[in-house]
Formats: sequence, structure tokens, C-alpha cells
Amino acid sequence: MKTLAAMVVGVVVVGCGAPVTPDTEASELPAATWSGRRGLVFEGVGPIGDDYQVKTTPGAYHSGTISGLCHQSDSAVEAGLVGDGQFSWAGELACPPVKFGFCDAVAITFTSVAAYPSDDGLAVFAGGEAIGCGETWPVSFSFVGQR
Repeated sequence: MKTLAAMVVGVVVVGCGAPVTPDTEASELPAATWSGRRGLVFEGVGPIGDDYQVKTTPGAYHSGTISGLCHQSDSAVEAGLVGDGQFSWAGELACPPVKFGFCDAVAITFTSVAAYPSDDGLAVFAGGEAIGCGETWPVSFSFVGQR
């Protein structure tokens, strides 16, 4: 399985969203609902882009919760500050199966998430795999939004 690794230097631009300049001084995720564009790519299929929302809430010291990675689910991950304004999480977030194209049930499991908050926006990248209709694909998720 492949995972998505994202590095940000200066400005992050994904899809049609506005650029987000990472706040390298950020020490926690803010309490906010972010609206923007999501990109979802299955290896060999996609990208799929749509309007989307991601929510963040501050957590314990140098951390925060990111929810909205799973389509139509409030599932969340607790991301910790790893430096230069990047919050990261690794583990398994199993999303409820959803209908995708010809396949009635595609289950996505995210294994890594990176988030970059700033005063003017939020960029989120995630990677994992999708399983459905007897197939397994690497999958990547990207989001850029504003409050």
C-alpha cells in the first residue's frame, strides 16, 4: 500500500482552492469549520473534486482534532504538532462504506493525515487505501478551505 506524503514549502495550492500560506508559528488547531474544495484520487480513477467542509477543534497541548475526512461521517483524528505549523496523525481511520460509481460499497481507510492551518485557510492531505467490488486501490485526499 502506498501512503501520501506531503511537504509544504511556502504556499500550498490544491485543485481550484485559494493558496494557503502555512502558519509556521501555529501551536494548536483552531476551532473552525472550513469550507473549500476536496480532491479524492483513487489510483487510476479521479481526481474527484467537490465542495466540502472540514472541521478542526483545539486539543491538548500542541494538538487538535480534524473531522470530515470520511464522506458523510463525523469520524475524527487527533493530530499532533510536528513542527513548522504542520499537524500530523498516523494510524487507521476506517470510513463507512459509500457508493462509488458502479460499486455499491467502497470502504476507505486513511493511514496518514497532515494538516496546515493559517490565518487565512487550512490545507489537509491524507493517504490510505480503498477497498470495494473485489479491488484495492491506493487513495489520496486533499482539501484547501477558508473559514
